[in-house]
Amino acid sequence: MKKLNLLPIVVLTVLIATSCSSYQFATVNSSLEQPFADGFIFENDTLQLHYSFEGLNCPLNINVYNKLDVPIIIYWNQSSLIVNGATYPINPSVATFSTDYSETSTELYYSTYTNGSSSGTITNNDRSGFVPPKASLRLNDLNVCTKFLNTKNATKTEKRNIVAANGLSYEVKAFDFNKASTPLFFRCFISYSDAQSGDKKYIDNEFWVTSVYQIVDSRLPARADQFYLTKSTGVGTVVGVAALTGLAIIAIDNYDPNEEATY
Repeated sequence: MKKLNLLPIVVLTVLIATSCSSYQFATVNSSLEQPFADGFIFENDTLQLHYSFEGLNCPLNINVYNKLDVPIIIYWNQSSLIVNGATYPINPSVATFSTDYSETSTELYYSTYTNGSSSGTITNNDRSGFVPPKASLRLNDLNVCTKFLNTKNATKTEKRNIVAANGLSYEVKAFDFNKASTPLFFRCFISYSDAQSGDKKYIDNEFWVTSVYQIVDSRLPARADQFYLTKSTGVGTVVGVAALTGLAIIAIDNYDPNEEATY
């Protein structure tokens, strides 16, 4: 009985495991303030909202800061994410909070000053949206988009040179959009009130994709106004099938009809 040639099997294993990943990197725009690509800021007399979308599948990261000296309540069950006209509830299962504090006390002959910070996690059924005075609440468990964006309505398509996360320059296909032609338009609608007045108020912020870069097997540096989508191109599977066919031919070539099988 002939010995099995292991080389074709090794080659087959490597080829099947090899596949390419295709990426879309999408840049988000808004009418809100955007400080140094660090995200988008909404602010009024009561609170400050800091939005960022950095990461896979456009994660909706919202940091809510209470500017008041009294608590505020975010009504998650009356808040929504509206994506291309479809409404999805914002009802976080996990949120984190943080707060800084300082205090000065004066005794008869001297004064003392203390300061510090605290943080924690709100989980499970505690979804009240309670934000203490001068403290932050962060939501980060909701994705806006999970599938590749349709680029057929782009107002401009061209090849561009970009610098990837590895520091190398690549030529990629770029698609530009305006607010009317964008493949992804979404709004973040939030209901809230402060504990003192109890008057319910609303915030409705708009965002849309203004550009998409299509890249294969490369990543862009992380930015708060940019997210990415990914999928496998399936090249590895095709190559693997070709390798399998080659292995069958090799097996036939190595077959000796005059040799009896032994077990």
